[in-house]
Amino acid sequence: MILPGHISDEAHFVFNGFAHLLTETERLAWRNLQVQFKRHHSEDDATRRGLSNWLHHSPEVGALLADGPERFYRRVVRRLYDERRADLNLCPKCGSLCRTPEACLCPACNHTWYHLRGAPNDSSGIQPPP
Repeated sequence: MILPGHISDEAHFVFNGFAHLLTETERLAWRNLQVQFKRHHSEDDATRRGLSNWLHHSPEVGALLADGPERFYRRVVRRLYDERRADLNLCPKCGSLCRTPEACLCPACNHTWYHLRGAPNDSSGIQPPP
Protein backbone atom coordinates (compact mmCIF):
# COMPACT_ATOMS: atom_id res chain seq x y z
CA MET A 1 0.00 0.00 0.00
CA ILE A 2 1.36 3.39 -0.97
CA LEU A 3 1.29 5.76 1.98
CA PRO A 4 1.59 9.56 2.14
CA GLY A 5 5.34 9.33 2.77
CA HIS A 6 5.90 7.19 -0.33
CA ILE A 7 4.43 9.15 -3.22
CA SER A 8 5.94 10.67 -6.35
CA ASP A 9 7.50 14.11 -6.08
CA GLU A 10 4.82 15.47 -8.39
CA ALA A 11 1.99 14.13 -6.20
CA HIS A 12 3.80 15.41 -3.10
CA PHE A 13 4.02 18.91 -4.61
CA VAL A 14 0.32 18.86 -5.60
CA PHE A 15 -1.01 17.58 -2.28
CA ASN A 16 1.24 19.74 -0.10
CA GLY A 17 1.59 22.92 -2.16
CA PHE A 18 -1.61 23.02 -4.18
CA ALA A 19 -4.15 21.32 -1.87
CA HIS A 20 -6.43 24.35 -2.23
CA LEU A 21 -7.13 23.15 -5.79
CA LEU A 22 -8.51 19.78 -4.62
CA THR A 23 -12.23 19.12 -4.54
CA GLU A 24 -13.82 18.58 -1.13
CA THR A 25 -14.14 14.83 -1.79
CA GLU A 26 -10.47 14.63 -2.84
CA ARG A 27 -9.49 16.42 0.39
CA LEU A 28 -11.49 13.93 2.45
CA ALA A 29 -9.92 10.98 0.60
CA TRP A 30 -6.45 12.45 1.15
CA ARG A 31 -7.22 12.93 4.84
CA ASN A 32 -8.30 9.27 5.02
CA LEU A 33 -4.93 8.25 3.57
CA GLN A 34 -3.08 10.41 6.10
CA VAL A 35 -5.11 8.99 9.00
CA GLN A 36 -4.53 5.43 7.78
CA PHE A 37 -0.80 6.17 7.58
CA LYS A 38 -0.76 7.51 11.14
CA ARG A 39 -2.83 4.58 12.43
CA HIS A 40 -0.50 2.13 10.71
CA HIS A 41 2.56 3.70 12.37
CA SER A 42 1.06 4.30 15.81
CA GLU A 43 2.04 1.92 18.59
CA ASP A 44 -0.66 3.11 20.99
CA ASP A 45 -4.08 1.42 20.77
CA ALA A 46 -5.88 4.47 22.17
CA THR A 47 -4.30 6.67 19.51
CA ARG A 48 -5.32 4.22 16.78
CA ARG A 49 -8.91 4.19 18.07
CA GLY A 50 -8.96 8.00 18.29
CA LEU A 51 -7.62 8.37 14.77
CA SER A 52 -10.42 6.12 13.50
CA ASN A 53 -12.86 8.92 14.31
CA TRP A 54 -11.18 11.07 11.64
CA LEU A 55 -11.93 8.62 8.81
CA HIS A 56 -14.65 9.65 6.38
CA HIS A 57 -16.84 6.76 5.22
CA SER A 58 -18.85 8.26 2.35
CA PRO A 59 -19.37 6.26 -0.87
CA GLU A 60 -17.75 9.09 -2.86
CA VAL A 61 -14.53 8.88 -0.83
CA GLY A 62 -14.60 5.09 -1.05
CA ALA A 63 -14.94 5.29 -4.83
CA LEU A 64 -11.93 7.61 -5.11
CA LEU A 65 -9.79 5.21 -3.08
CA ALA A 66 -11.21 1.95 -4.53
CA ASP A 67 -8.27 1.44 -6.91
CA GLY A 68 -5.71 2.18 -4.21
CA PRO A 69 -3.80 5.25 -3.11
CA GLU A 70 -1.30 5.29 -5.97
CA ARG A 71 -4.03 5.47 -8.62
CA PHE A 72 -5.88 8.10 -6.56
CA TYR A 73 -2.77 10.30 -6.48
CA ARG A 74 -2.19 9.85 -10.22
CA ARG A 75 -5.83 10.67 -11.08
CA VAL A 76 -5.82 13.84 -8.98
CA VAL A 77 -2.51 15.04 -10.45
CA ARG A 78 -3.81 14.35 -13.98
CA ARG A 79 -7.10 16.17 -13.26
CA LEU A 80 -5.26 19.23 -12.00
CA TYR A 81 -3.00 19.28 -15.06
CA ASP A 82 -6.04 18.96 -17.33
CA GLU A 83 -8.47 21.31 -15.55
CA ARG A 84 -6.38 23.72 -13.50
CA ARG A 85 -3.10 23.99 -15.41
CA ALA A 86 -3.21 27.80 -15.28
CA ASP A 87 -3.34 27.64 -11.46
CA LEU A 88 -0.25 25.45 -11.15
CA ASN A 89 3.23 26.92 -10.83
CA LEU A 90 5.04 25.39 -13.80
CA CYS A 91 8.62 26.08 -14.83
CA PRO A 92 8.65 28.49 -17.79
CA LYS A 93 11.64 26.63 -19.25
CA CYS A 94 10.76 22.91 -18.99
CA GLY A 95 7.14 22.90 -17.76
CA SER A 96 7.79 20.86 -14.60
CA LEU A 97 5.64 21.40 -11.53
CA CYS A 98 7.36 23.50 -8.88
CA ARG A 99 7.30 22.59 -5.20
CA THR A 100 5.08 25.47 -4.06
CA PRO A 101 2.82 28.06 -5.69
CA GLU A 102 5.45 30.77 -5.02
CA ALA A 103 8.60 28.84 -5.97
CA CYS A 104 10.91 30.38 -8.55
CA LEU A 105 13.32 27.45 -8.79
CA CYS A 106 12.53 24.41 -10.91
CA PRO A 107 13.21 21.09 -9.14
CA ALA A 108 13.76 19.37 -12.51
CA CYS A 109 16.06 21.69 -14.49
CA ASN A 110 17.19 24.18 -11.78
CA HIS A 111 16.00 27.12 -13.89
CA THR A 112 15.30 30.22 -11.78
CA TRP A 113 13.02 33.17 -12.48
CA TYR A 114 13.38 35.24 -9.31
CA HIS A 115 14.15 38.29 -11.45
CA LEU A 116 10.58 38.18 -12.81
CA ARG A 117 8.96 38.47 -9.38
CA GLY A 118 7.18 41.75 -8.86
CA ALA A 119 7.19 42.59 -12.57
CA PRO A 120 4.51 45.15 -13.57
CA ASN A 121 2.12 42.47 -14.86
CA ASP A 122 2.64 40.29 -11.77
CA SER A 123 -0.39 40.47 -9.50
CA SER A 124 1.15 38.38 -6.71
CA GLY A 125 2.47 41.45 -4.88
CA ILE A 126 5.74 39.63 -4.20
CA GLN A 127 8.74 41.85 -4.64
CA PRO A 128 12.05 40.62 -6.03
CA PRO A 129 14.84 39.99 -3.54
CA PRO A 130 17.30 42.89 -3.18
